[in-house]
Amino acid sequence: MRAFICSTIVLSSAAGCGQQEARPVDTGALSTIGFDSAFRLVDSVTLEVDTATPLVAVSAFAVAANGDIVIADASERRVFVYDPTGRRLRVLGRSGDGPGEFRQPRNLAIASNGDVLVVEAVGKFHRFRGDSLIGTLQLDSVTLVSSMDMNSDSTMLITTSNGKSGAVVEYTLEGRVRQRVDLFTTVPVRNAPEDQRWRSFLQLRGAACNGKMRAAASISDTVWSIDPTTLRFSAKRVTPSGYNAPRLPGAADNANTVDPFKWINQFDVVQGIFCSGSAFAFSFVRGARNIGDPQVFMLTLDGESWRAFSEAPPVIAMRADTLITLRDNGTADYVLRRFVAR
Repeated sequence: MRAFICSTIVLSSAAGCGQQEARPVDTGALSTIGFDSAFRLVDSVTLEVDTATPLVAVSAFAVAANGDIVIADASERRVFVYDPTGRRLRVLGRSGDGPGEFRQPRNLAIASNGDVLVVEAVGKFHRFRGDSLIGTLQLDSVTLVSSMDMNSDSTMLITTSNGKSGAVVEYTLEGRVRQRVDLFTTVPVRNAPEDQRWRSFLQLRGAACNGKMRAAASISDTVWSIDPTTLRFSAKRVTPSGYNAPRLPGAADNANTVDPFKWINQFDVVQGIFCSGSAFAFSFVRGARNIGDPQVFMLTLDGESWRAFSEAPPVIAMRADTLITLRDNGTADYVLRRFVAR
């Protein structure tokens, strides 16, 4: 079992906003500073281990208002809930195709009443309250769900993509579509390949906080700022110095003869996007499968000015004034760590 350290960094933020723009604004290459030079460790908490139901492969992460930690495991096909001290409270779901059963639990969110919401990659939506399953249904108007978050009025904002289209869809908790906006057709993704076999790597990820939403494409440097009420948006291209931009596959990259992961591992990929208050962040990592590798962590506190931190551990979530990350520490433990700015 891979072992990781969950790390937490204290942040501060200020409000920012944006208007609809006809074309993306390019911020230019941002200078990076070392992650360790910007933050210092304060304390750590070890998550409880249960060998009967181990935590193996973290696929989604959320933190409840009371501090409970919710982790989805795509390998074990379960969802684990821990209290803030790391004690395991419950295990939700199991492998299968029935109600409350998972094949790909890759997207998590917490409703305002504390319900745990799980949306699988194929759009199967489960809702849990405590130890009980409230219901399971299939969401319409989605192909591949790549992220989810809660809107301020307790609707779900889900990003979905199929390689060519990338959209934000707002759903009620009963699974009804309220509105939808397609971002890829309005702001084309730079250097995106035309061949569908390669475009399967092109996914849209998003996060919503404080009446704002940001979205980023996995193999792009474009970040969209979206009004969750109207779904109007603006777009920026945000890159650090040394950024390895996606390139179009050449003749030697035919998907029938070359492993597509060898192609995508040649450039930087957006691993996730996170928010807390008015602060938003995302990470670049080399290749699609190198989740445990050091990342370049991109952070904005006001929605306008971005900072870049090199050699950062893998970021998985933000909550209040904390930034939560994962790092392989060479043991069988998952450890929650808290950092503050130096």
